[in-house]
This record gives sequence, C-alpha cells and structure tokens, in this order.
Amino acid sequence: MTRMRDRLIHHYFGVDYAMFWDIVKNNIPELKIRIENILPREILRHRLIAS
Repeated sequence: MTRMRDRLIHHYFGVDYAMFWDIVKNNIPELKIRIENILPREILRHRLIAS
C-alpha cells in the first residue's frame, strides 16, 4: 500500500491505471471490512485511556 501511494504521489506518469483500478476493486473492500472491525475496539481503547 505504501508503494502504491508513493507511485501515485511522485510518479503519476508511470501509473498503470488498469492495475490501480484492479487494486481498488479487489483490495479496498476487504481493507474497509478490516478497518470497520478494528475501529470500534480502538475507539473504546482510547476512551478508556483518556478517562
């Protein structure tokens, strides 16, 4: 993911847009599910630390 960001930010003329779109379609939905599972625990953890 970091390498993709680097390429998009600094080497945008060399981006393979077909590959990029494939990653968006196939990887982002799974990443979204993982984040949605982690986020409630992290919010609760930070609330407990702050109190």
